[in-house]
Amino acid sequence: MSKFKNPPNAHTTQNKISLARLEDAIPVAKLLQRVMYQWKDYFTTDFIGGLIGKNEVYLIYSEGQMAGTISMSTDSSWATDERKQVKWHDESAKALYIYDLAVLPEHQNKGLASELLHEVEEETKKRGIKYLRGAAISDNPNLIEFYKKRNYTVVGKGKVNWWKEDVNFIEKIIK
Repeated sequence: MSKFKNPPNAHTTQNKISLARLEDAIPVAKLLQRVMYQWKDYFTTDFIGGLIGKNEVYLIYSEGQMAGTISMSTDSSWATDERKQVKWHDESAKALYIYDLAVLPEHQNKGLASELLHEVEEETKKRGIKYLRGAAISDNPNLIEFYKKRNYTVVGKGKVNWWKEDVNFIEKIIK
């Protein structure tokens, strides 16, 4: 049983997606530290709380437990220098950027990551934004395949300041 608390009105038989609340900062940070253990020092409660305060973090609950998260932002400053290596379809177009997609191991292979990604794609449509972009670590071929199966295109590969290996920059045109 997961140690993450239930949201109000959590369903026990179906998945529920919601925006994270400030009181979720500690469990979200712990979830990210557990799943993305190589970056555990990066996912501080203050950092996560800042994202939550901007309504940039979605959570998914499965079986009444917090099972996964994804973040999105129009801020691309994390990739400022790195974008020089990338051939986006339209560099000047407004885009949403996805990051920190994570699902707890005991909830993986149940479609939860797909549901989270779909939620962000729908939010992108609602905002009238045409592009959804992100980065996938090159040494994780399953993650790259996950995005490709969902019609994301690898538009570049290169180094970023936050990871020692190459990353694949991904993009999807939202219709």
